[in-house]
Amino acid sequence: MPKWNKPETAPRNGHLVFANLGWPWPITACWNEYEHRWVYAMAQLNIVDRQEDPYFENEYAEDSELLGWLPLPDVNEVKK
Repeated sequence: MPKWNKPETAPRNGHLVFANLGWPWPITACWNEYEHRWVYAMAQLNIVDRQEDPYFENEYAEDSELLGWLPLPDVNEVKK
C-alpha cells in the first residue's frame, strides 16, 4: 500500500499526479486553476452492437475530495 502525501502538499501547477479520490485505484489528475478543482479522466466503456466502445470522460473533484497524492514515476526510471 503506498504512503500517500498529504492533500495540502499536492502541486497546483498543472502537473499530473496520482490522486486518491476514494476509488479502489489511483486516478491520474491535475489541478485546474480555472475551475479551482481537480480534473481527472475516468475510463468508460459502452457496448454498441455487441462491441466494446471504450473512451475517457473528464470529471472534476472538489479540493476537499483529495485524500492524498503521489508523484507520477519518472519515465526514465520506469525503463530501467
